[in-house]
Amino acid sequence: MKEQKDKPIFDKSRAGERMGRQEKPADHQGKRTGMLKAAGLYEKRTIKGETYLSGRLGFLRVLVFRNRDRAKDADPTHFLCFDASDPPPRDPKE
Repeated sequence: MKEQKDKPIFDKSRAGERMGRQEKPADHQGKRTGMLKAAGLYEKRTIKGETYLSGRLGFLRVLVFRNRDRAKDADPTHFLCFDASDPPPRDPKE
């Protein structure tokens, strides 16, 4: 039986090559960054006048609400919620 040399399980230096990525994605100004823009969010107001953010991520509706029950600095300031109840409206031209 042939002895195998110990080699690293995951070579970080070539990870981007194997995954087909050459460069980091660019932001809206063309600067290279590690973040990907996932969804556009729009500021909206409730009937009571409180603001929240709303948008779509595929078939998910994305909502960001301020934490009204925040008691300590360690508590989160906002909550990210997903709603999969309704698919986005389709363009009748398609």
